[in-house]
Amino acid sequence: EMLLGPIRKNPPSLLNISCQPVERVNSFKLLGVTITDSLNWEENINKICSKAGSRLHFLTLLKRAGMPADDLQIYYKAVIRPVMEYCSIIWHTNINEDQTHRLDSIQRRAERIIGSTLNSNSNCQSVSTLTPLKERRDLHARHTFQSLLDPMNCIHDILPAPRDYNITNKLRLAPKLEIPFARTERHKRSFLINSLA
Repeated sequence: EMLLGPIRKNPPSLLNISCQPVERVNSFKLLGVTITDSLNWEENINKICSKAGSRLHFLTLLKRAGMPADDLQIYYKAVIRPVMEYCSIIWHTNINEDQTHRLDSIQRRAERIIGSTLNSNSNCQSVSTLTPLKERRDLHARHTFQSLLDPMNCIHDILPAPRDYNITNKLRLAPKLEIPFARTERHKRSFLINSLA
């Protein structure tokens, strides 16, 4: 059990199921994403950075073993970058600058490992061209939202009702779907509201 919002200040008694108290936690992992009762993503980003950072060690070992830069880049894209992008549509609009910087720094470290030449006596470096992570997260969110517009999508029903065509047809750049009212900044930055705006 995890309490969210103002109820945390005055928590109710423990939940019981079959006379057994349910453990109350401040955070838990759901399908690989760490969610906290404060609804910030610090703990999740910490775990992502730790996991991706440890995999950079293997990238370094492959580099020392003489693997070509192209193959190192394939390894990074297949093994390290997916860790930093897992379920990013959920959290990418709500992370702060420091968290974004920490994710970017892992990619920059990978670029340095991949881009440096095998000859340690040479000062020349080949430039590795990796798409910025924020750009990839935004693109992934747009693709996911576009897939939601398909009525056959299994979660199409989370979308709000379409607006009246007679109104939207008379307005320039009018959103085709109703934008739900968002009371908090966190809600305004959520995936669905952010995509509809």
